[in-house]
Amino acid sequence: MIEKDKKKIKRMQECDFSSIGVKERQDIEEWVEKNPEILDEDLLIIQKEFDGFDDTNERLDLLALDVEGNIVVIELKRDDSGTDVNWQAIKYAAYCSTLNNDDILEIYSDYLGKVGVNSEFTKAEASKKIAEFLGTSEDDLSLNAKQRIILVTKQYRKEVLATVMWLLDNDIDVKCVRIQPYKDENTGSLYLIPTVILPPPNTEDYRIKKNEIRREQEARKKRSKFNFGMVDIQEGAELVFSQDENIKAKVVDDHHIEYNGEITSLSRSAQKILNTKYPVSGTASWKYEGETLDKRRRRFKPME
Repeated sequence: MIEKDKKKIKRMQECDFSSIGVKERQDIEEWVEKNPEILDEDLLIIQKEFDGFDDTNERLDLLALDVEGNIVVIELKRDDSGTDVNWQAIKYAAYCSTLNNDDILEIYSDYLGKVGVNSEFTKAEASKKIAEFLGTSEDDLSLNAKQRIILVTKQYRKEVLATVMWLLDNDIDVKCVRIQPYKDENTGSLYLIPTVILPPPNTEDYRIKKNEIRREQEARKKRSKFNFGMVDIQEGAELVFSQDENIKAKVVDDHHIEYNGEITSLSRSAQKILNTKYPVSGTASWKYEGETLDKRRRRFKPME
């Protein structure tokens, strides 16, 4: 804490929520509900302790909309994330994936009735408030295109962070916010500092680009996976092993050959011939009409 008049910086003592009597539901949940900006973005809370799921009594802590109209599941833990908070949140996000515009308006109107001065709010009023938050017209409301997760706690287990990083790498939108309480021992005042620890700050563009490249590579790999049709080799054609022309095989379909009386693949047959467990390039190991299949593929335009 900065004491400007005294030209001093005063160090605050870190503490646990439990040591200062802070409760998860009665305190932390209320703080986030009333001040969602501490999660480092603009959010509209549309329900708390939401349990409107079919065939289960489970309830999530807070439900929100982000500025894109996406559903945001907010899961809170007090001093420790535990080991299954991410699994809980993923379940809730999956449950929420089926919510349509009308469902969300009903959920929000119910919430407004609980926290507002009026005991009843209509879906029309809820629609108007959501449209104002999103900066769009009610006619253009398009909600829940995707589901996001925000986890909030003081301390994260390593296995939770590892899982979140894997989810981020696979295009699942998860955020981890660390909330650290501090206490001024002289005055008894309490302070709270929230910090986004995942995804790392200023890496969103990098992650988006990385995921785009990964998807493009996967699509290219799928498109270019070798088959005999792409190089105009017909069923029944004879192949010769590149390292021993006395070893031959016959093409049985677009992806398989018959070698030594067994239906197999190019690479597996080459492994067997070479007596190795290590990966072998099948297209480099077999020839057709005097050239390797790999060389022949480069001469042909791959079929899209």
